[in-house]
Amino acid sequence: MTAIASGSSIALISVEDLDIGRAIAFNDEASGVETLFSVNVVQRDGKNIEATFSCSSSPVQEAGRPLILNARGMVKVALGDPSDDQLPSIEKDDWNIVPIEVDRFYEQFARLEYDYSPPFRGMRSIKRRSGYATGTIENEAGSAWEDQLLVHPGMLDTSLQASSAAFSCPGDGRMWGLYNICSIGLRSGL
Repeated sequence: MTAIASGSSIALISVEDLDIGRAIAFNDEASGVETLFSVNVVQRDGKNIEATFSCSSSPVQEAGRPLILNARGMVKVALGDPSDDQLPSIEKDDWNIVPIEVDRFYEQFARLEYDYSPPFRGMRSIKRRSGYATGTIENEAGSAWEDQLLVHPGMLDTSLQASSAAFSCPGDGRMWGLYNICSIGLRSGL
């Protein structure tokens, strides 16, 4: 979106209608994946940009295999100078919500042989009930990463992890495999 904004300052990026239908899978540490990320600008004026996006992939080892859709959604960009009060307020629903231990949250993934490590292990606190979770995240990427992306992939992944807490509480037995929870109505301001 930084490239599409063509040098204009970005005040807010909202991701809407995010549908992650299939994770990008790596068979092992030596495997490669071809990915195609496309953006289609739907509307643009001096203050806003709206675009649809999609991400598709295929294992490099399977040459000639068609790309499979992994994710799609809508992104809205408000152009201008960022400010602390730019994010829309969110109503908290603290009814029947309980804290869960962050270490236990990550241990359930480790038991599935999916170990999060920095910068992808940024949850600092989690509160949940069935179907709802909220938390505090911290950017674990630091300032030394070379790509200088607007949002580091570790921070983005961490921001989606609360959906797993909404689905399952550590130890309840529901998380017996990796799930792709973010398929409806995610709205996040970055």
